[in-house]
Amino acid sequence: SQFFLSPFIAFVLAKVFQLESHFAVAVIIVGSMPGGAMSNLFCLLFGYDLTLSVAMTTISSLCSVFMLPLNIFIYIASSNIVDESEGTSGDFEIDFLGIGISACVVVLGTITGIFINYKTESEKLKRFIEWFGFQCGLGILAISMWRNAQSDIPIWKAPVEVFGAVILLPVILAVFALSLGTLARLQKPAIVAIAIESSVQNTNIALPITALAIVNPDLEDSAIGVPLLYAAISASVAITYSLLFWKINWSTVPSNESICTAFMTRYKFIGQATRLTCLFPCCWGPDEKSITSPINKEDEGEDLTTEDGELSP
Repeated sequence: SQFFLSPFIAFVLAKVFQLESHFAVAVIIVGSMPGGAMSNLFCLLFGYDLTLSVAMTTISSLCSVFMLPLNIFIYIASSNIVDESEGTSGDFEIDFLGIGISACVVVLGTITGIFINYKTESEKLKRFIEWFGFQCGLGILAISMWRNAQSDIPIWKAPVEVFGAVILLPVILAVFALSLGTLARLQKPAIVAIAIESSVQNTNIALPITALAIVNPDLEDSAIGVPLLYAAISASVAITYSLLFWKINWSTVPSNESICTAFMTRYKFIGQATRLTCLFPCCWGPDEKSITSPINKEDEGEDLTTEDGELSP
């Protein structure tokens, strides 16, 4: 859905809301992005199918080398999304070489991460790389927020139509993914993982690509507010339905657990729960402690989930 449904819906929303060209371009670029690491984090914290989420993120990142430039060509360069706006077509120049290089950087990072994870036995090194990448992502977001705040139209002053398009995009994608997963009769944690993966895009890639597509510096600084807004809204939407489905027993985390326990404990389909230390560098240690409660020791290594993906008693 990330490379076929998502950019199409973004294009339709830009048309329906009649967005100004620079905002329309930014919305379509966001809709054309592969999945981001934030979706993996949500699946980890809320006890959904993390393995499936990581696999989907990896595959979409690899496919982005071809699909990202293709979707931008179809929905921006070959459409009238820019020409319809009065006198602004000269402010846009699609740099397909730069977009291709950006996509290749994503693929290179993905392959490097897989290689390091496979070849390196040091857990501390793996966690440091994860932490470093997270900090770099925060740095990109901070710089983009500062640039957008200095623009003529910061995102909080954007037309209400922009907010409408950006809010509806992750909601529609999540509803579609939930419906498709339910029709396919997948396990419940997998269904929610697909919904999270489909609606949480990699906005850190969308930020530089938006800048590459818009020549006018003033319009560029305004447009990069769209990926920032989408990051906040899609995260809020994902957290909302993650909490909802957790409470109705669609998660591997028992619904009667406190939210603090749920966040600090990692539940796997095999029934083993391990304390989550990778998010907290100060807690790094030589080993992760196994938690035997609520899982019995004699049941370790067995699949304790039902056919619906729920954690059995």
